[in-house]
Amino acid sequence: SNTIGSETVEEWQSRVGINLLNAGNVKIDNNNIYFHPDPDSENGLAYRGIKVENSPDCYIYGNIIKAGNYHADLGMHVTGIRVNDSNVPLLNCNKIDNTGFALHFLGTNAQVIMKRNEFAYYDHGIELGFEGILDTDIGTIQGENNTTNIGYVNEWKNSSSDIRVEGLSRF
Repeated sequence: SNTIGSETVEEWQSRVGINLLNAGNVKIDNNNIYFHPDPDSENGLAYRGIKVENSPDCYIYGNIIKAGNYHADLGMHVTGIRVNDSNVPLLNCNKIDNTGFALHFLGTNAQVIMKRNEFAYYDHGIELGFEGILDTDIGTIQGENNTTNIGYVNEWKNSSSDIRVEGLSRF
């Protein structure tokens, strides 16, 4: 397996910290990714801490992803980790702050495992699909839905709403 690790991406470098496309069995661990979106002047630009697309069996562990300031209703414009069509991803022990969506899943992502992630200051902790139109598949996941503090075996702090999990999913 290949590793992308121990890197720091500063806010002035890119709108996407790490972009993995068509590459499986990659570890993305212990990276620090910072960006500073300005929702009043960015004209809808999309910011992603980590984006994984068509890349199965990835291990995303121990990353810190933080936007400079939290603004309510950032939605999909500022996403901590986005996973598209990537089966068997393992997302553990990531810290994601000041985002619209902490985690965003699109397409088929079977057998997703997410544990011990920490989400702080977000609109939606986990977004499934896109605006209730496109559903997604993440397989059977741990914990209860967005009604208790158990919340998929992750830690939830200071959200702008009580939405821990939002969207459509086929199980």
